[in-house]
Amino acid sequence: LAFFDAVSFQYLGCAPAGNKPEGIASTNTGKVACINEGSADNFIDNPGSMTMCDVSSSDKIKLDVACTTYHLEKKNFKAGEWLHSPAFRAQGVRLYGPNGNNVTHDLEPEGGAFTEDGKYFFTVMQDNNAYAVFDIAAKQYTTMKGLPLLSNAPADFSDKDNKINIHATTSH
Repeated sequence: LAFFDAVSFQYLGCAPAGNKPEGIASTNTGKVACINEGSADNFIDNPGSMTMCDVSSSDKIKLDVACTTYHLEKKNFKAGEWLHSPAFRAQGVRLYGPNGNNVTHDLEPEGGAFTEDGKYFFTVMQDNNAYAVFDIAAKQYTTMKGLPLLSNAPADFSDKDNKINIHATTSH
């Protein structure tokens, strides 16, 4: 992650992030989160993760940046919250493909946001129809669940027919 002054474009500092950074979010209290997709690259399926940074400055010339990357794996989850793939599937987490039984390698974080009080960070895994909640003070994920299915949600489900065809159907 490289940090620059938004007005002068002056370089302020940098820190490493996880594999394939894809999204970024920040607070006004010095927290920056980078969402790292980690998806397959050639024949290696890299684990998805989230990098949490504390950013501060004492002189407005150089930033002090301290970051830690938290993979979506058992050691980074609250005790008892990490499940095996069949149990996550039963909770609506979509796990599929060659690594569908390896939860850590199948999850692909896409984006996220801090809660208004700045105590938690929600990471969304669009391809997995799931989200994970990260407790910033405890420095661990507290839960991961599938998003609900939408019944009769109006949408245009095809980009192949060259027309707008919005109708209701079950989707996810």
